[in-house]
Amino acid sequence: MIIRGLTAVVAATVIAAALAGCGSTGKNSASDTLTVGWVVDPCWSQVPVAEKLGYFAESGVDIEVVPFPTGAAALEALAGGAVDVANGGDVPTSAAALKNPDLRIIADGSRWAEGRFVARRSAGITSIPDLSGRKIAVPLGSSAHYFTTKFLGEAGVEAELVQTGPAEIPTAIGNHSVDVVAVSNPRWPNRWSRSTVTSSSCRDRKSTTSTASI
Repeated sequence: MIIRGLTAVVAATVIAAALAGCGSTGKNSASDTLTVGWVVDPCWSQVPVAEKLGYFAESGVDIEVVPFPTGAAALEALAGGAVDVANGGDVPTSAAALKNPDLRIIADGSRWAEGRFVARRSAGITSIPDLSGRKIAVPLGSSAHYFTTKFLGEAGVEAELVQTGPAEIPTAIGNHSVDVVAVSNPRWPNRWSRSTVTSSSCRDRKSTTSTASI
């Protein structure tokens, strides 16, 4: 997440690889299988799709995909040598790289123009000030967490952030355990066809808000 003035922009998501010996972790040096730490998130659908369609096999690469709830968790496993390659957003990847000099960013995975706050319309939230005192679901340590903290701080709004993995976000807003969710991918609200939500772009402090039944 890059903050330019009051504009929140999702920067490049990345793949990180731990380099040890001949460019892999100790785990991979004893096996021909490349272990990929995959974050269960639509942002990274390329990994399971490529595995299912046989793209890795066609390239002569034996892949074992290990799911993780967040990028921070996947990168922690990478740093510890549990997996050979991991993906994650720019914020957790940058933090992991600063702590672990053996990590290398090798590819750009996905980009989105903005983050969004998505609220149940029944919660009565129509503007950023309405977020005050509300529960916001967000994966802590993620890019979404960063833009949420930064944006709320710029707007002078205090809210309760609730740790929620990307795969759990639709359920969290659907069962009313939170009032709002913070997402990095603006296409996510389109997945919630049975929900009525207010989707608010994090482009500026005024946050031009569009409301839609989806």
